[in-house]
Formats: sequence, structure tokens, C-alpha cells
Amino acid sequence: MVLPSPGLCILIVVWILWLLPYSLRRRGGGQEPTVTAPRARWGMLIQGIAFAIVWIPMASSAAPSSVRIAITIAMAAVAIFTGFSATAALGRQWRFDAALNSDHHLIQSGPFAVVRHPIYASMLLMLIATALIVSNWIAFCLALLFYFVGTEIRVRAEESLLIARFGKEYEEYRRRVSAYLPGLR
Repeated sequence: MVLPSPGLCILIVVWILWLLPYSLRRRGGGQEPTVTAPRARWGMLIQGIAFAIVWIPMASSAAPSSVRIAITIAMAAVAIFTGFSATAALGRQWRFDAALNSDHHLIQSGPFAVVRHPIYASMLLMLIATALIVSNWIAFCLALLFYFVGTEIRVRAEESLLIARFGKEYEEYRRRVSAYLPGLR
């Protein structure tokens, strides 16, 4: 029997921890959304392709060094913290789909004070952490391309809902706070 490498074991553990807030929190607080942006699902699909690409082990992938494993753990820790704090800040407003509840309000505190879409920032960190353990640079670059395309689709769909609901308040928030990469608008 072949045992998985220590790097892969660590990666599996951090993925389980990262997924916890999304699996434990009830999506939408049990409410039906009043408005949705179905085109955001295309973004989800493309992001999913990015994660599939990065998880495909490549024959040319080198075994991860202890430095890569340490960087993976650090990035995953930030991703896990960001995911937990973002879902907690959203509360019953959190959902997979781009949608708004009837009593939706604009969250600008916690991780939302740093980036408008902290869950996407968290996902990016997990994509990079995964690539450091199981992927090669070619697959990683391809995965990044898919990730950014999918994320931009989702961001634009979600923000159109938020602008329609919150108008100038959201526009001001958007001018002040980066989308999902701190420092980049």
C-alpha cells in the first residue's frame, strides 16, 4: 500500500478546514433570494475548471520541498481565516449563487474592509497552495487563467446586483476597496 506524501496529507487537511465554514453555514439563512444573477454560475464552472487543472498531478511535478509545504500551510491558514471571517460577516446573506435576500445589507466590515470579495481571495490562496504541492508551473499558470476569468465573471454579476440594490453606497465602497486582490481595483 502506497501512503500519500506528507505534503498531500497536509493539503487534504487544509482543504477540509477551508471547506468547513461553507458546509456548516446554511446558505441564504433559509430564505429564497429576491434577485439572482444566473450568469455567475458560468464563473463558478470556470473556477471549477481551474481547481480541476491544478489538482491534476503532473509527471513533471517535483516533490514539494519543506519550504513549499511551509508556504502552503501559511497561505492556507490565511485562506481558512478569511473564509471563516467572511462567512461569519455575511451571516445569513452567504450563498453559493449571486443573489440578494429581501433584507440584504451591504457588509463593509471584517474582511470586507480589505477586499470586496474576500471569499474569492481565499479561493485564490487555496489554488496557489494546492499548486505548490501537486501541480507544475504550466498547469498552475493555466489554472490561474481560468480562475481569473471565472472570478471576473462572478464579480461582475454580483456587483451588478449590488449596484442595483445599493447604488451610490456601493459605488463609493467599490472606489475605496479592492475587488479580491488587495491593492488592485
